Formats: sequence, structure tokens, C-alpha cells
Amino acid sequence: MNKKSNNIIYFLLSAIVSIILLTFTDIDKSINNNAEASIKSFYANDKADTNIVLITIDETDIQQLGGWPLKRSYYALLFNKLNNLDVRAVGLEVFLSNLVSSQSIYSELLLDQAKNYNNIVFGSIISSIKKDGDKYISDSIQLPFVAKLSSIKSGHLSYISKSSGIILPLKIENNLIEKAFALSLAEISDQIKIDRPHININFDKSWKEYKSLSLLEFFQIYENDEEQLAYLKNKIVLIGITAQSLAKNLNTIYDDELPGIGFHAIALDNILNNNFYDDSYYSISALFLFLLAFIPVFFKRTSFIIYLSILAFTVIIAFTAITLFNVLLNYASFVLPFLFNLLTALLVFVNSRKEETESVIKEKDLILKELTDKTNQLDTLQNELELESKNSSHELLDKVTQLKQEVLELRNRHRDSEEVKFEEQNKAENFHGIIFKSKEMRQIVSTIKKVADEKATILIMGESGSGKELVARAIHNLSSRKNKNFVAVNCAALSDTLLESELFGHVKGSFTNAISDKKGLFEEANNGTILLDEIGETSETFQTKLLRVLQNGEIQKVGSAAAVKVDVRIIAATNKNLKALVDAKIFREDLYYRLNVIQIKIPPLRERKEDIPAIIEFFLEKEDGNFRVSKAVMDILLSNEWKGNVRELESIIKRAVIYAKSEEREVIQLKDLPDELSKLSKSNLDDVIIEALAAKNFSHSSINETASDLNLSRTLVSENLRGYLFKNLVKTNFDIDLAVVTITKDKDSADKLKSKLQTYLTNIKKDLEKLESKDFDFIKAQFTSKYKNLPQKYHSHLDEIIKYLLNS
Repeated sequence: MNKKSNNIIYFLLSAIVSIILLTFTDIDKSINNNAEASIKSFYANDKADTNIVLITIDETDIQQLGGWPLKRSYYALLFNKLNNLDVRAVGLEVFLSNLVSSQSIYSELLLDQAKNYNNIVFGSIISSIKKDGDKYISDSIQLPFVAKLSSIKSGHLSYISKSSGIILPLKIENNLIEKAFALSLAEISDQIKIDRPHININFDKSWKEYKSLSLLEFFQIYENDEEQLAYLKNKIVLIGITAQSLAKNLNTIYDDELPGIGFHAIALDNILNNNFYDDSYYSISALFLFLLAFIPVFFKRTSFIIYLSILAFTVIIAFTAITLFNVLLNYASFVLPFLFNLLTALLVFVNSRKEETESVIKEKDLILKELTDKTNQLDTLQNELELESKNSSHELLDKVTQLKQEVLELRNRHRDSEEVKFEEQNKAENFHGIIFKSKEMRQIVSTIKKVADEKATILIMGESGSGKELVARAIHNLSSRKNKNFVAVNCAALSDTLLESELFGHVKGSFTNAISDKKGLFEEANNGTILLDEIGETSETFQTKLLRVLQNGEIQKVGSAAAVKVDVRIIAATNKNLKALVDAKIFREDLYYRLNVIQIKIPPLRERKEDIPAIIEFFLEKEDGNFRVSKAVMDILLSNEWKGNVRELESIIKRAVIYAKSEEREVIQLKDLPDELSKLSKSNLDDVIIEALAAKNFSHSSINETASDLNLSRTLVSENLRGYLFKNLVKTNFDIDLAVVTITKDKDSADKLKSKLQTYLTNIKKDLEKLESKDFDFIKAQFTSKYKNLPQKYHSHLDEIIKYLLNS
């Protein structure tokens, strides 16, 4: 599925999500509540305000006090006793209407009591609430019967449930202005000023965390031991119903059933402590979070890391907003589209993978069929060629050559369509960044472990890019000096004067531009390790000064006569043959022996090819964990000489990943390799080598030149040529002339090849005569040197030649 189709899906999805968000507000509300609950589960809830105390009316109170509604004389008695206790304010969450005639006598008693106090707030009821701009209005406000007294305060008990949470209008207008019950209580108890039409309630605690006692419990304690209620002094007391049969309950994060008295206690707490939610950003956050959810759509490549990053970023924003600033965001506007986008991306990914797999399988089947057909044609033509022998026409030879080329190209295409499955069971080891499976590297790792904690100097030898610095770092990291500095310096990159200044430091004025004292790298590495890379490139003068450090543990700064003591583990590294440099009087012999206490020789990559797949896998994971290589690419990487060793291999992998990414592939193919490597993609190198040798007319220098051009060893080129000649000799039924002609039709080149082939055969004949035996198995055992460097695929042809010469 292409990017355009993906975008169409995403835009359709956006429309669907928008409709859902606008239409189904219950979904919106549910998501917001759950998101808020999830965030709050990660931090401790706020403590209840100790200035708020609840007196609850439960089922037992109602039953023992004569049923519901309670006689209003009980409220009068309660107000009296609370004011005797010097409470700051009292709020009655029970609505007292004018319609209960049986309560008239008790109503008068309550009225007489209420007018004596100015700290009581009675609850009022709003029938319907509408928002008009920044104001809340109502068609009807039902005031409590006590409101006939102008000194009596009341407050509405209403709230609005919205997708953003529970909204408490602070003022509702009709012909009069009715404040919220909690706000009226707060204003009695404190100088409260809130310049907003409503607050969004922050349910940051359970209502059960407030100090509470039942109505009967209060009366009993007051009668028996009034001192126990002394804590009520200067408190705000809320009176309300908790009986299940009468209380209207809300469901919140901390309470499955929150009664009205609990709601108003939390609302009062919010107002007193200014910890209600700020929902002024709610609408704009909806747009911002909605757009944030769609960011992954605009990336060229769908990566689930992008989705995870966006999700993490949003969680951080939401957590910060709610915990630090009490700002409420519209989480639903992110969650729904994000989940739909993620689901769509998964479907697109699965579908594209399916299409890609089907395409690859189809292509592989076509290539395999074509390969089979071409191979059969080649076998038929080669049979004809063998039958016609010397009378073979050039036309037939041309057909065979052309068909061979086509077969080889098809084989490469087929292997290029198959990816390498790295072994999970037999994973390579990663020793401080050294990736290996080979016996040679295992021995080096063993040596590192043995010598790491010793003080002896170490000489690491190996070609450029073979991993000398990695070995040095591993030694340092395993030593007791691991917590001190590891300093590496390339001696070949600096002139003598600069090298001395860098390593030993200098004093102010010791040379031009020495404007201050400078600490050298030996001092930087004090108590640690220093790696002197390319030590073979240093001058005799520097070698003399280095020898002093090794002998006395002292350095002398440039421009100073004073010696400075240092304790440094010295590791030297070189890609030169230091012994040869000693013999040539280029490198000091005494320094060589001082450095060469322990020698570690790293084999070049071409001598430990079993490590190559593991190193490739490591570099692929380092670049992008999703990438693999085709079998054809692995063939090439295994056959390359790697003169630049691991460093060269890393560069090749980096380049290949970039090229594959540009085509939105996750399998590296032959076309992602540099030209000099992709030339090796012909089957088993023989065609490439023969083609290169033929271009040079098989001259005496052609082997060396071809080896240089193809980045191969001379032995590999010469042995491939020898094997190729043997193969053609066997296929042409030991006809030397025909064997040569199948390779080249140029007379001069054919003569040179014929001479080489005859030389090879003559050498075999001479060795056979020396052995004086006809036993093939015995002869083969004696001919190990002839098989040693010959590619394995040509061994069977050499077998046939020996047998032929034995019988001729």
C-alpha cells in the first residue's frame, strides 16, 4: 500500500474520530475520567482539610429520630449546640422547603434559632441551569423556607456533569443571584475571591478522609462529655444525608459512592485551598492533542518508535499539567485518534508486509523457474559441446558463454532475494565491543583476561581497522585502573614537536604560542592507561624520551628541566613489523623489548571470516535493528579481502543501510554495495577474476594487477585461475586446446593460458612419478600442498585430473 493510500485512510479516520468525539460525549467523559485516574494513581492524593468536619445523617439516625424527614427541631438543637462550641460556619446540605405543613411548629422553632446566627448556610435547589456567555442562569431557584429572613444565607446545591468533569457554577442568576453552597460557606469562614463563573471540581481525595460523626453520635457525645467536641472550635461543619435510600451519589476516582455532603466538602476544600482544576485550556488542548495524535501520519516511514515517543511526550505533558498546575486537558481528543491511528498503522504495516512478502515470493518463483530453464539449456549445450569436441563451432561456444553469464546472474538475483537468517542459538560473543566467534579471537580474549590487571606493558599488533583500540580499551576496563582515564593518541598524526607537547606537556614560553603551562596526556592518564597507537611511526628522539618514561616512570615537559612522576599503564599498538624496523635500525631495540613484554597479535578479518556474519549483525543492530542482508550480499562480504578490516566493513554496512532506507527496504541487496564489491557478485568470483585477467590478456603481470584492482590477494587470484583451468579441462574431456578456447578466443591469450595449464599438468606428473604409486587415496594424502589454497569447488576437478594422469 503506497503513502497516498495511507494518507486517505488517515484522513478518513480523522473524520470518524471527530464525529465520535463530538457526538458521543459519554465516550469522551469516560476516557477523560480514566486518564485522570491513571495519572493520579502515580502520586499520593492530597490530604483532607482539617478545618472541615462532617455531621452525617445515616439510616440509623433517621430510624431512631422518627423517620424522614427529620423534625426541624433537631436542626435547631444542632445549630444551637454547634454555636455553643464556637464553630466558624455551619452548612445544612438538606433542602428545607415551605411545603411540609406537619413541620410548621418545628419550622418556627428553627427559624427563631437561625435568626440568632449569621454563620449558617442553607441549601437551595435549582431546577435547570443554562450558560449564557460567562454567566449561568436558571428559570427557577427554590430557596429554603428560612430565606424569608434577609439575614439568612443560602447556597445552591446543584452541579453540572460534563465531559471535562463536574462543574460547580459559583453563581446562578434569576431575578436574584444565588451563590454555590460551598462558596457561601467559604466566604463566611474566609476572605475568598474567585474571579471565574465556575470551578471544575478536583476529586483529589475520598470524602471519608474528613473528620466525621453521625448526628446521634454528636448529640450523645455533647450530652456526656462536651469537652470531646472542643476540636470543633473554629471549624466549618457540614450537615448532610448519607443514608443510601435518600442520598444522591456520584462516582469518582476515590469513591464509588460519593454522597452530596461529601461532594460539597470536597468543593469547599477546593475553594479554600485553591486546588480546583483550571479548565480554561480544555478546549484549546483538544485541538492541540488531536493534532499531536496525527503527527506520526506525516512521517515518511511508519515507525512504532515514533508512536511510542508521541505517547511518552503526551503522558509527560498530561502528568505535568495535572500534578504541578492543576490544569485540566481534554485527553479524549488524543486517546481516541491516537489509538485509531495506531490500529490503522498496524493494519497498513501488516498489509504492506503481506504484499511485500507475496511480491518477493512471486519474484523468487519466477527467478527460480527462469534459473531452472537456463540451467537445463546450459547443460544441453555443454553436452553438445562435449560431443562435438574439437569441431565445436564458435557460435556454440558463444552460446555457452552467454548462457553461463545469464545463469550466474539469475543465481545472484535468486540469492539476493533471500535474506540471511542469523543464528539465534549460536550467537557470537560481545566482549567489551569485540564481536567474535572464531578460535583466534577467543584466544585473544583469553589473553586479555589474563594480563588486564598486570602492570606490564603490552604491544598490540594488527592491520589498520582490525580493532587494536578496542582491545586496549578492554584491557583498561578489566583492570584495577578502570575508574581512571583511558587516553588514546595516534602518534602518526602529529609531528615530533607536537607529539612531545601533547604527551609530556609544556611550560609557558617553551615555544611560540606556548602562552601557558599545559598538562600532557601522560599526566591526564595518571593512574590510568595510555594507548600509543602507530608507535612504529615515531622518531628516534621521541623513542628515547619514551624509554625514560618506561624505565623511571618520569616525564619531562617541553621547556622544563624538572622531572614529573607518573603512574601510567602503557599499551602500544602498531600495524608495522617492529622487529623488522629494529633490524633496519629505524626503531630502538631497547624500547622494542620494553614494549614487547606481552604481545597481542590481532589477525586480519580475512583470516577469521567466521566472525564476519556476527560483526555484520552487530553493525546492523547498531544502525537499525530491523535491517537484514541478502544471501548474495553475505556471499560477497564473506569473499572480500577486507584490507581495511572491521573499520571497512562498518563503513560498507553504514552505506548499505542508507541506500536501502532510501528505497524503503529493510533487506540490504547487491545494489546497495559499492561498485568494487558488487563486481564480485558473479558466481564464486571465477567469472570476475577471469574477466579481469582476460582484459589484461592473461599477461605475466595480470595476476598482480587483478588482485590489486579487485582488492583480492595474489594467491586467491592465481588459485582461482588454476582451478578454473582444471574445471574447463575436465569438462572438455581433457582436451587442452578446447579447454583454453572456452575461456578466450584471442590466440595470444589462449597460448598463454595453454602454457600455464601445461605447466600445472607437468608439475603434477613429476610429483606423481616421484611417488611411484597408483593408489589415489595415498597420492591425495601426499598432495595436500596442491589442494591447500585451491578453492574447495575445484577439488573434485583436481581429483579427476590426477586419476586421468594415473591411467594415461
